[in-house]
Amino acid sequence: MMLRLRDDVRDVLIELSARRARALLLLVSIALSAGVLVASYTVSIAAARQVDAGFVAAGSTTFTVGARASEDNGESAPMSVFPPDTESRAQRVDLVRAAGRRVDIARAESRPRRGAASPDIAEVDVLGATSGYLAADRAVTGGAPAWLLDGVRAPAVALVGERAAERLGLPQGVPGPGVAVWVADTRFSVIGRITGSTDDTLANAVVIPHSAALAIDGVSDFQTVVLVRTDLGGGGPVSRVIRIAIRPDRPESLATSPVADFSSLRQGVGSELTRLTAAVGFLLLAVATLLIANAMIVSVVSRTAEIGLRRSMGASQRGIARIFFIEGGLLGVLGGLLGSASGMAVSLAIAAMNRWDTTQPLLAVFVGPAVGLAAGLLASAYPSWRAATTLPAEAMRAD
Repeated sequence: MMLRLRDDVRDVLIELSARRARALLLLVSIALSAGVLVASYTVSIAAARQVDAGFVAAGSTTFTVGARASEDNGESAPMSVFPPDTESRAQRVDLVRAAGRRVDIARAESRPRRGAASPDIAEVDVLGATSGYLAADRAVTGGAPAWLLDGVRAPAVALVGERAAERLGLPQGVPGPGVAVWVADTRFSVIGRITGSTDDTLANAVVIPHSAALAIDGVSDFQTVVLVRTDLGGGGPVSRVIRIAIRPDRPESLATSPVADFSSLRQGVGSELTRLTAAVGFLLLAVATLLIANAMIVSVVSRTAEIGLRRSMGASQRGIARIFFIEGGLLGVLGGLLGSASGMAVSLAIAAMNRWDTTQPLLAVFVGPAVGLAAGLLASAYPSWRAATTLPAEAMRAD
């Protein structure tokens, strides 16, 4: 069997070398089709990754969690909305970078001032926060111990924004001993300044511990919001589970702010892009298959006398068909190899021109030869059947 197959392969190689122009044209047509298919496949993967990265970057990375009003009578949630370990519960969720609580205090209740007997500074805001909130807001505190803001019994300390410090008449630079502000008749030692953040309101605010803010008359935990900052692309997934993480006993008592989540959209775009490029590649492959079939039929017609001679010398129908299948499969594999190489080169060139980060999938190496082999065998089916069913007597009279 192996000897017979080797003889058939040798006959095919002799035939192809005798008609080099025809064989070269077939190889080129298969290589072009397989190359377009491979290039479409690899470029679509690289483009989908870039689209995915763009959607991830465009998605929200911060959102807030607050108390939800009761649906039955419009009353607020219970006074204690968030547990004392809210920050640690939130940060146990995957993709969460930082989280912390904040509650704003109305100026009528806060009455910020420089000293006990000083007049109130109405232009300065006061809020209670934890260090996690400052971290989630990317606040710059110049190395001040913001962790002093945490805890149920946090000390009476405060961080002051730049504009608030000017309006309160605080000295420039790092606050020294004795520098303090008064909020709601309580003295808070200033431990540092907030020199930058993503929230402009902090520049004009005095930040005191969250627990101290809740102790002021007129301030309740219902007014508290939790700011959550996630990794890129994590806003949507985290917002769907954060309520359960913070309040597993009553997740319905919390509500999250709207989050721009493009996960489903980017998956749809990637799928559509892959389908479009694959359709173009398979269309060209179908055209190449028809070209191969046409060329093989011409080959059968031109070799009718040879086929008749082989049949008269005892060659079986299966043996005749095998020769043409080998010829089509060999052309398909060789053309597919050339197509894979050219397609991957084109995809690398496109990625380089667009400055994309790309890696060639291992599957792309085998796509070209596999598709080329399938196209060659499919195109050889009818010519092989026609050659195998040719009657020896009629074939000998063909010339």
